[in-house]
Amino acid sequence: MAKGIWRRQGDHAVPVGAASVEYFSAIKDGAEFIADTHGARNLKQLKMWWVLCQLLADNHHYYQDRESASKGLKLAIGCVDTLIDHTGKLHFWPRSIALESMTQEDFNPLFKRAIDKVAEWLGAAPADVQRQFNEIVADKRYEGYRR
Repeated sequence: MAKGIWRRQGDHAVPVGAASVEYFSAIKDGAEFIADTHGARNLKQLKMWWVLCQLLADNHHYYQDRESASKGLKLAIGCVDTLIDHTGKLHFWPRSIALESMTQEDFNPLFKRAIDKVAEWLGAAPADVQRQFNEIVADKRYEGYRR
């Protein structure tokens, strides 16, 4: 199923971006279709996650890059999906924090737990990690941390 990003304008939904326009244009004029919609989380929050993961990767010997830092951090703070297989073994894997996977209300406390965990791993106070994080974001150096 194709996905698209839409913007509400009055009583209409308008496709945003080339992929959404292409998908919408492929539907025959007058044809009915089913759309499953939900509000998008603030993109700034997703960028904040990757800045924090890069901060961890840059300052902790165990994590080589922000992807591995993200996975390790999600596992450590309980942002996981679980499965018990046919042998009774419990499996964990990092949950998605993508726009369609997690509400803003769920993300905010998760991010706070992530700051606390990074502080613990780096042997720093959470306020110091938050301050360093804020400096990166304020300097706009985080632009390079986009996915």
